[in-house]
Formats: sequence, C-alpha cells, structure tokens
Amino acid sequence: MSKKSFIRGAAILAGAGILIKIIGAVYRIALGNILTTEASSYYAIVYPWYNGLLVFASAAVPAAIARLVSEKHAQEDYHGGQKVLKIAFRMLVAFGVFGAVFMLIGAEVIPEKLGNPGAAYAFKALAVAVFFVSMMAAFRGYFQGLQELRPFAISQITEQLGRVIFGFVFVFVMLKSGDELSAAGATFGASAGAAVGFFTILLIYLRHKKYNPIEKLNDFPVESGMAIIKKIMIIAIPITLGSSVVPLLNMIDSFIVINRLTGIGFGDKANDMYGYIAFFSVSIINLPQVLITAVQISLLPAVSELMTKNDTEKLRKTINTGIKVSSIIGIPAAIGISFLSKEILSLLYPTQPEVIANASSVLGILGIGVIFLAVFQSTTGALQGMGKQFLPARNLFIGAIAKVFVCYILVGIPSVNINGAAISTLLAYFIAMVLNMASLSKHLNIGKSILDIIGKPLISGLIMGVLAKGTVLLLGGIIGVKVATVLAIAVGGMSYLLLLFVTQTFTDDDFEFIPGKKIIKKLYRKLGFQK
Repeated sequence: MSKKSFIRGAAILAGAGILIKIIGAVYRIALGNILTTEASSYYAIVYPWYNGLLVFASAAVPAAIARLVSEKHAQEDYHGGQKVLKIAFRMLVAFGVFGAVFMLIGAEVIPEKLGNPGAAYAFKALAVAVFFVSMMAAFRGYFQGLQELRPFAISQITEQLGRVIFGFVFVFVMLKSGDELSAAGATFGASAGAAVGFFTILLIYLRHKKYNPIEKLNDFPVESGMAIIKKIMIIAIPITLGSSVVPLLNMIDSFIVINRLTGIGFGDKANDMYGYIAFFSVSIINLPQVLITAVQISLLPAVSELMTKNDTEKLRKTINTGIKVSSIIGIPAAIGISFLSKEILSLLYPTQPEVIANASSVLGILGIGVIFLAVFQSTTGALQGMGKQFLPARNLFIGAIAKVFVCYILVGIPSVNINGAAISTLLAYFIAMVLNMASLSKHLNIGKSILDIIGKPLISGLIMGVLAKGTVLLLGGIIGVKVATVLAIAVGGMSYLLLLFVTQTFTDDDFEFIPGKKIIKKLYRKLGFQK
C-alpha cells in the first residue's frame, strides 16, 4: 500500500500545488506589472533570507516528524506518534518566536549590508509569517507521516489565498506611499496568509483527533521528551544543512551579483538586473517545481515505512517510480521554458519590455536546470526516507561551492553579466543530482540507470520543444505572438503526452499506481499503443 499511498499523496499535493501556483503566478505577475522594478527588487531580495531562516521549521523538522510518525504508525505505536507531534510543536513555537525577533532586528542591518536599504520594511513585514509558518509546519509534518496529505494541501491553499487577497489589499493601500512601503505591503500578505493557513490546519487536526481517538495505550515504552527531541534533531540538522543551501545560494547571489554588476559598470541598473533572475525568472521556474516537490514530500514517508518493514523489493520499485514521475514532470517543463523563454515573458509581462529583452536569456538557462532539480529532489526524498539525510545535504553543498566560484567569475565578465548567476545555478543542480544518484546506487541497487529512467521522456520532451517552438515561428506573424504562445503550450502538452504513449514510457507497473489509471489505460488502448 505504501507505493499506492505515495502516488496518491503526490497527486493530492500536485493538484493543490498547481492551484497554489496559478494563484501565486497571478499575484506575482500582477505585482510585476504594478510595482516598479525598484520595488520588485525590494520584494525579491528579502525572500532568500526569509526562506533560509525557515528551512529548519518548514522543511527539516516536518520531515523529521513525518519520518518518526511514519515509523511509529508502522509499528502501531499511535500514542508515540502523538507525542512526537506534541514535543515538535513546542520546539517550533519557540523557534517561531526567535525567527520573528530575528527578522525585526535584522531589518535594521541586513538590507543596508546588501546595498539595498529600501528593503528594510519588507523584512519587518515578514516577521509575523515566521511565527505562524513554524507552528503550521508541525501539523503538516504529522499528517505527512500518516500519508494523509489532504490537510497538508488544504492548509497550503488557504495560506496562498490569504497571502494573495491580503497582499493585494496592502499593496493598493501602500502604492502611493513609495517603493519601500508598497513592497512591504506585498510581503505582509505572506504573514496574513500564514496565519490563515495555521488556523486552517489546526482546526483540521482537532477534528481529526475527535474522530480518530486513541482509546488505549499500546505496550510500547514511553519515550521522554528529550529522547524525542534528540531523534528530531538527528534527522532535522542534516536536512536543515541541505535545505539551507538553496536559500544560502540565493543570499550569496544577492550579494555577489549586485556588487559584481556594480563593479563592472552597470551601477544603478544592478538592482534591476538582479530582479531579472530573483523576481521574474525564479517565479516561472517555481511553477513546475511544486509538482516535483509533491513527489519528494510524498516519497519520504512511503520509503520510511518500507524501510521499517524491511521490504526491499517494494522499496526499490517505489523509489524508481518516484524518480520516473519527477522526470516525466520536469523534462517537458525544462524544455518548454528554455525553448519559449522570451515568448513566456512577453505573455506574462507585456508592460515590461526591458524585462522581456533582458531576462529571456536568464530564464532560458534556468529552465534547463529543472531537469536536474527534478531528479535531485526525488532522490533526496528517497535518501531522507532511508535515513541517509546527510547525503543530499553534502551533495548540494558541493554543488553550492562550485556555484559560488563560477558565479563570481562569470558575473564579472561584462558580456555574460547576470547570465553568469543562472549558469552557476545550473551547474550546482547538475553536480548535486549526479552525486545524489551515486549515493542512492551505493546504498540501494535501484535496478535502473538514470538514462533508462529519463531516456524516453527526454526524447519525447525534445520533440515536444521543437513542435512548440515551430508553432510560434509559423503562426506568430499571423495570429500574434501571445496567442501563438498559448497555442504552442497546448500543442506541446498534447504532443508530449502522445509521445509518452508512442515511446511506451509507461510500463504495466506504472499503470497500477498512476492516478486516473483507468482513463489513461483506456486512451492508451484507443490510440493503439496497448502492448
């Protein structure tokens, strides 16, 4: 059942993620057209610090809770699972208070050191978000461990809706007050959304507890609070180190990029150019990433349960499926974004001709990295579930070291400039992916090489990219580039699905666990691809 639970959980989170990203994309695109480029840079520069601070609370501790709860429930120690949640929640309340204070105090120092003092109010606006996100993460980790991901998804949706609704209100209230306050209004939406998300999942948990009472204590030894904290920290610290790398990379980018661009003569344009990658490009890259993250989140407890039961064969199949699903998602997204980078920016930001002209190359480079990121994230979920949480951290850190040196060198070349930051990010993900696959192969013979898993989706994706780009080139001058771009995306999506059938990418084993398998198998037979 773990493999079915994994696919079902990934499908639930993916569905919620699509909705969340659509809402978020509307918000981000609207901000891109409402805020000035200066205000956009204030908004963008604060999030690497906010996300970096929250790695422990929103990524590491929930993963630790999920793994411990999964293990407890696999052993039918349900009271033990409840105690894990109780202790972890107390830890995260304390961390939330610390994080909120850090954001308030840091607002007086960090933006100034970054050469972007106008972002101070945006830093302060996110302090409340740190507190509520930390507490919300405890319940998300608990439900993840139960492999009941609907509460997780519902809290994400309500958090995003709150963020967007309140964000728009605060932006319009502050818009006439200048760039600093309008950017702060946009970021304060995240604080309001976090509060909404927390109270949503708290109510769901209270209802879950009411209808799923634990009537008697099992014959398991009662662990002390300190023993549980020790277990959480053993799991969470390596995950924190690994998950901190990406926000750390973004912090390094914000420091290196702005200062290097200023040093080679771009001067006042340095902040705007940083916004090309941190605001305009990353928001598009994050769209497919939410689906890949859903696979990672769902894979961790499924692998952990199978490790507890010592079911090696099912474990191997589950991990192979996780890597394959993430590849099938990541490859078309990467190729589509890279091939249509300028057209996508023109469609989304029609009022920003400078952004369209200068950010398309950055987006095209970053798009390729989605493939590497997809495989890295799915293998990270597998390794974390196996108790090898230190390995992804180490592997990404090695990639990060390479990125720092390459970023510093390339951004300092006038002809490369901001593109150097994108190239260095691409390199970091590639190195981390290769090392993760090597680590996984060392500890578990997963049965298939990476080429066996991604080969057919890659061929399908490349053909899809050519068809999509050809649609724009052929019809752009007739029906307009914007309409042709929308049509190209539709042509690309349909052709990719058809090509997956033609190349027989889906095996019989895959069909057993694909959401909507009856519809897909019926379509598969009607098109004449049934084996």
